[in-house]
Amino acid sequence: AGLAIERAALRWHGTVLCGCALEAVGILLLGAAAAGIANPGVVLFALFVPYAVGYGLMTSALPVLGLAEVPERSRPAFSQRFFACLAGGGIAGIFFAGLTQAEDVYAL
Repeated sequence: AGLAIERAALRWHGTVLCGCALEAVGILLLGAAAAGIANPGVVLFALFVPYAVGYGLMTSALPVLGLAEVPERSRPAFSQRFFACLAGGGIAGIFFAGLTQAEDVYAL
């Protein structure tokens, strides 16, 4: 049983690393488009493929890894805090996206 748990943890760690790499690729592509190095058409690809998939992998794997390190009695509070912080980041992102729209600052 211990070996199976160890292997599962390695898969989760690999998932986190893969998610980080995909997000980094997405951010690099977005940066290249913003700097004029890459075609602005790459923005949609970067947002909806490497960045979005990487983000999904990260938000799925990190709570699982975190819960493994938290005592069982503290797990519900940990989960609530993690997802509250995630929601807070989402709300901040929506706020700044709305501000961008209101100020009409879309130029790359």
